[in-house]
Amino acid sequence: MAALGDFLAQAVIERRGIDLKRNAVVAGYGFTETLLEGHFWYGFLERVFGSKMTFRVSMMKMATDQLVFSPLEVSSFMVWTHIIEGQKDPPLLQKLQWDFPPTMLVSYFFWCPASLISFYLVPYPLRALYTCVMCVMWDTFMSYASHNIVKDTLTLRETNS
Repeated sequence: MAALGDFLAQAVIERRGIDLKRNAVVAGYGFTETLLEGHFWYGFLERVFGSKMTFRVSMMKMATDQLVFSPLEVSSFMVWTHIIEGQKDPPLLQKLQWDFPPTMLVSYFFWCPASLISFYLVPYPLRALYTCVMCVMWDTFMSYASHNIVKDTLTLRETNS
């Protein structure tokens, strides 16, 4: 899913040739993150909050997912791509300072409703499939965010509005 998201980011959003090294780095992260999230994290949420698909339980899972896992996932993605690809400009700490806050805001706008739908409406055996579809969209944005300056993109759009 991450490789497809990166392909879409490069070809459709950035309108550039496909950088296969970048695609492999993003795919490697996606593989690692999918194992951790799909196997351990979602199982942890089921054990802690139970498998009832009530609104209350779904809200608790969504809030925990967004407050605990999402910040780790967003920062890990940025660090992974920055270090493995050998990005130098901007330096990693500056990249995180500039782009982590707006990227987290987009994450919350995207994943809060997507996670609530997943936990409240999608049966557990189908949740991985649903999440994969959502991840293609999210990985497209994350690939763009980790390879561009998000704060400049958002500032440019605000001044053009």
